[in-house]
This record gives sequence, structure tokens and C-alpha cells, in this order.
Amino acid sequence: MRLNVLLSGMAMLVSGYLVFPANAVAQVVVAQGETFNFTSTPSASIPDGEYDGSLASMVCDIIDASSIPAESTIADVELEVAIDHTWIGDLVIKLQTPDESILGVLSRPGLEEFGDGGGCCGTGATISSAFPVSFFDTAPNDAEEMGIDLDNGEVVCADDGLCDYFPNPDSIEQPPSSFADLAGGDASGDWVLCVGDSAFDDFGVFESWTLDVTIEGELEGPVASISPSSIDFGEEKIGTTSPPVTVTIENTGVEQLVLDPLLISGANAMDFSLDNDACSSAELAPSETCTFDVEMTPSQDGVRNAQVDVSSNAPSSPDLLLLEGVGVGAGGVGDEISITPGSIDFGGVEVGVTAPAETVTIENIGTEAFTIGSLAISGDSATDFALSNDNCSGVTLAADETCTFNVDMTPSEAGSRTAQVDVPSDATGPDTVTLQGTGTDIIFHDRFEADDDV
Repeated sequence: MRLNVLLSGMAMLVSGYLVFPANAVAQVVVAQGETFNFTSTPSASIPDGEYDGSLASMVCDIIDASSIPAESTIADVELEVAIDHTWIGDLVIKLQTPDESILGVLSRPGLEEFGDGGGCCGTGATISSAFPVSFFDTAPNDAEEMGIDLDNGEVVCADDGLCDYFPNPDSIEQPPSSFADLAGGDASGDWVLCVGDSAFDDFGVFESWTLDVTIEGELEGPVASISPSSIDFGEEKIGTTSPPVTVTIENTGVEQLVLDPLLISGANAMDFSLDNDACSSAELAPSETCTFDVEMTPSQDGVRNAQVDVSSNAPSSPDLLLLEGVGVGAGGVGDEISITPGSIDFGGVEVGVTAPAETVTIENIGTEAFTIGSLAISGDSATDFALSNDNCSGVTLAADETCTFNVDMTPSEAGSRTAQVDVPSDATGPDTVTLQGTGTDIIFHDRFEADDDV
């Protein structure tokens, strides 16, 4: 059964914040409970640089979800947002439920905030309403890292193909910290989505948003319950296989669960593997279980992400098991020296301002001692980078021993700045750390307070 209801509203002042007109369509789908779908198109300007942590400093839009039966409670929520804005590191998105719980969905990606208010300077990528982004708890990507691998001006979703994110409130007051934390709250009534801009000179428009609200109800059919629902393998040396983690699938529904073959997908799918798989193509009666193991063998330095797709005849299919780990160490068989990280990107840094120092660790991953020579910085922009706290130059490392040094960046001019740290030694393996960043002029992105007469 499908029910379409047209909703409309006038601009109004609600609880101290400005709300723009909403045109929404509610669609009911009967499944495990009912899912209500609403869309609103405020097409409202986002106040530039006015965000101070309050909803009153944001542009907000209301969706009237009173078509959801009264006394209904939330089981799940999904959100899609279409925004035009340069420099997404300025943006904050908050969702308020009918019982006035507030979830921080996005909080200035790429910036480690010190409080819920203004700040400088997150990711410089652009977001376009032509490429909406979705937020749901089982999404494979962290909202805090939205656009982090894009250059300034490149477009999220369009240029990196990453369109689905799970919420990350970061410094926004918690709880809630996920859509799951909203479960059990009031579903019927006004839902409010607010978008704020925390720094000046980048502008945007809140074009539209779509809200899916599933209410709690009696479960029908098969249900694939996965435990654990995510796995963090932590750090593992490159080329080394982690201890296996056993995963259990249970049919917590009331009908037979028929599983398809399990598949691993995602950005780094080849770094993860399945073993002892008793779940692929299994048929589970209610309350029956099956198990499989997952392992990680990182192929490169850095964070590795993937997911196990659990497809079945359950209404929620495909269910996802999120996988994450960090590759450490370097090179292939026979390498003795590991340098972590092997590259550093300082992002956008104002000309003349020193970015926070990054720490680099050198480890002896071999069996014999080796000696490190004098570290040095070379390359086109070598003078824009500096070493400090150098505990590695001239040091001899025995097997499994480590040393560290710091690198910082002070751009001398605007534009791309590149260099490298040279790590001479008598070991086999990597011998440089790649350095990069972008010098930005203060007039390009005014992040700091200035005197009124300047």
C-alpha cells in the first residue's frame, strides 16, 4: 500500500530560529514498521560566518511529519541533503526531532574543533546540490572526513564518488551521536534540519532535503542480525594478516532466512578476506545462527576501509558489516625500515602561519640493527617546512625499536607547497617522507577576527 500526502508551509519564526517554506511529499511503505518519506525544498541562503553553536545562528527548515500516526516512535532515520557551498569545512548540519532531540549530523569536516561554535579551517572542498549526500548509520564513510582527500574547489560526491556518510557530531553536544540514538523518540510532529556556516567569505544555499523515518512496529519475515555490526582491526603491519574475528549471523525474525554468498566491497576490499564461511548460501530457521571469520592484510600505509555485504531475503537486505583497520610499516618482503606516515598533507595553511606539527615514527621492522644518518628537507618548497624534536638523526635502532621526529609547515606564499624529508640509513626500505600543503592568503578566506577599522 502506498499513500501520498502533499504538505506545505509558510515562512515562520519557530523557537527563535527562521524557518523557510517547505513543500513535502510523505510516502508510506509497509515493511518492518512503516517508513515515511518526506522531501522539502527551502532554497534558502546559509548565513555567512554566523554560526555560534545555536540553531538561531543557522538557516532551518521544518518538515511537518504529523502524517505519521500519533504516539509512533522512531526505529530508524535516513537523511539526504542537497547544498551548494564552497569550503565544506565551514558547514554544520543539525537535525532536530519532534521531541527536540538534536543530532549533529556534520560538524566542519576536516577540522578538530575546540567547541561547538566558529573556528578555522576545515576541508576546502565544495559541495553541490547536483550531487546530494546521504547520511545513515550503516554508511561506509565518516562525515568528519567528507572531502578530506579532495583539493580545494573539487566537488564532494562528484569528484571522489563518496556520497554516503554516517553522522559524526564531533564537538557538538552529545548524546545523541547517531540516528540509532534517536530510536524510541517521538516520530510524529515537526522535524527540523538546520545548516550553519562557521567562517566568513564562503557562501551557500540550502536547496533541499529528504527524510526517511521508520517507526517501530511488529517485525515480520526474516531478519539478519549481525554481531558484531562493525570490526576495527586496529593497526597491522603491511603484508601481515591480523588474527581472525568471528562474526555471527542470527535469524531474529519469524520466517526462514535465505542468505546469498557473502561479498566484500568498498575502497580497500582486497585488504580483507573471509575464512571458515558457514553463512554463504545458508538457510536459517528463526533463532538459528551461522558464523564466518574476517581477516585484514593491509597492502598500504594508512586507514583501510571495506564492508561485508550480507544479502538475503530479509526486507533490510543488503545488511552491512563495516570493516576498518590501519596499515603500518612499509614496503615489501625484506624491508627493514618502516616510516609512518610515509606522506603528510598539511591542507590549507595561511601564508606566514605555522601549521600544527605532525609526528613521524621510524621503526626497525627487520632483525638486524641499522643506523640513521642526518635527516634533511629537500625539494621545491623545502624552506616552507621544518624539522623539530629530531630523535632520529644519528640514532642506531635495534629490531623493533622506534624513534620519532616532527615536521611543521609555514607557507611563504600562496599555492601548492611540496618537499620531502630525506631519511638516509643503511637499512632496506623507504627513505623519504613526502610533504605537501597549500598556502592561502588571508583575503581568500578570512578566518580570524580583525579590528573593526581594518
